[in-house]
Amino acid sequence: MSRLTVTRPDPGDARSPDRGERAFASGGDGTAAADDRYLRSLAASLRDRRLGAAALLWLASLRPLSFVGSQLLHVAAPLLDVVWPGAEVSRLARLLERRESLDRLLDALERDTRGAAAP
Repeated sequence: MSRLTVTRPDPGDARSPDRGERAFASGGDGTAAADDRYLRSLAASLRDRRLGAAALLWLASLRPLSFVGSQLLHVAAPLLDVVWPGAEVSRLARLLERRESLDRLLDALERDTRGAAAP
């Protein structure tokens, strides 16, 4: 019989998962800035359609299911391509995989909703 050996990653190794690096970390400052611009434009688009408050309530209530929703967007992307560009659906799905992206979208929606409601 052969003997199975288990190797554990070295904690000092840069590739070690114990170094606190996230599986879905963004690619860098340029990517994060582009994602923030996209989320702000999405929030502004919803505000312009007077859907800011409804989207804020809906997204906040479904926050625990954001990852599942992102996976549903990946599945539905071919159907949504008829009404929404496929690249945008994929980008939104990738952003919703990370909870902090949803939090940034909610913050942008809240800021835009408050700004629109101010006299």
